[in-house]
Amino acid sequence: MQQSNKTILIVDDDWSIREALRDLLADAGYQSAHARDGREALKYLHANAGSVSLILLDMMMPEVDGVQFLLRQQEDPVLTRIPVIMMTGNERLVRAGQFLGIREYIDKPFDINTLLAMVDRMSLKE
Repeated sequence: MQQSNKTILIVDDDWSIREALRDLLADAGYQSAHARDGREALKYLHANAGSVSLILLDMMMPEVDGVQFLLRQQEDPVLTRIPVIMMTGNERLVRAGQFLGIREYIDKPFDINTLLAMVDRMSLKE
């Protein structure tokens, strides 16, 4: 597994998913931070954009959902450089994310090994 000194931001409104992803990434040698929705993620990114190498983004969240987050991310030239892996089981949201330029996604519920392979591949792109 690829180890990174940079942080992967986990954005998901489900506490148990955030915790499971945090533990999974830590076991694979990655640092992570988490946000409960897009608004919290944007606040974190504005303060820490230089340290975030990848975003794992749930698409269905209250407040600021995944699509709204992606729209706001693209408005910021610093944040738009951070790659995103969408996490959703909703095909409509996958298409919306793809329309916004996101090419990487994983269906929920996801296979742990598939997710780690995607994270490794995306981390190598930094």
